[in-house]
Amino acid sequence: FRRTAHWLMKEADLEADRLLLRSQPGRLLIERQSSDDPGPARVTLSGQTFPVPLSAAGNGVWRGESTMAKPGLVFVQSGDKSAFIVAGIGNPNEARLLTADPTALAGPQAKQGGGSVTWVGKAGTGPLPDIARLGKSQKAGTEGLGLRRAGATSVSATSRDAILPPWAYAILLAALALWVWWREGRLVVSRPNT
Repeated sequence: FRRTAHWLMKEADLEADRLLLRSQPGRLLIERQSSDDPGPARVTLSGQTFPVPLSAAGNGVWRGESTMAKPGLVFVQSGDKSAFIVAGIGNPNEARLLTADPTALAGPQAKQGGGSVTWVGKAGTGPLPDIARLGKSQKAGTEGLGLRRAGATSVSATSRDAILPPWAYAILLAALALWVWWREGRLVVSRPNT
């Protein structure tokens, strides 16, 4: 009964036919569970397709391994089963240097805005600097952090859209004209009796 219940719930651990992928640094691990020999798996990375042989590991499990020269989205197909996995580091540029670099931080934004990049202390030692509002011509000192109101804004995009399309305005105007005409015709003008 338990195996039937898991089968009805489509529990992946008990399925007789499945394809599992795992990514390790520089490697792609493929595991196929099948009662028959599934043959080699077809791996597609960056538009290039290559076969990966699967060898029997026992109990209907077939395993294969491939080296990954570069990270990316990998598509694997084995028989009628297919799966996707992101292999390798997702953002290699961001993972290359994980420490703060003053030359990278003091980029064009700080220079264009008239600001600077300074270190606040080593490993959290020392008190935090005082934060003060500065005038337009003042600069921050060595003991504090100065914030200057620049009054600058940056508008990246604007758009003007009508609330209704033009044909809807025409219908509303015609309906208003008909209502005014109807209302005017129903008004009774009272005249004094003479």
